[in-house]
Amino acid sequence: MIEHLVLLKIKNTNYISRIIESLNELPKKINCIESLSVGENFCERNKGFQIGLRVTFKSKEDLDQYQVHEDHQKVLNELIKPHIEDIIALDYSF
Repeated sequence: MIEHLVLLKIKNTNYISRIIESLNELPKKINCIESLSVGENFCERNKGFQIGLRVTFKSKEDLDQYQVHEDHQKVLNELIKPHIEDIIALDYSF
């Protein structure tokens, strides 16, 4: 299994709920996703990161397929990239 973790720091907080909603829709559109959870941070030790995303896949190939999938790219290019201040991504197998 592959774990894909992402932390997002968004410049305009008005877009946070829209980004979360759009990310939550991805498992309905991308069948290689095993599970997905996303939410707004409430911890004070967040260093400014407001959104946490966790996606699991069966294989590295599924992660690679997800990365280039048109629905993932649409959320990334239309909602995240225009409003992102910083990002941390971490992928590992378990």
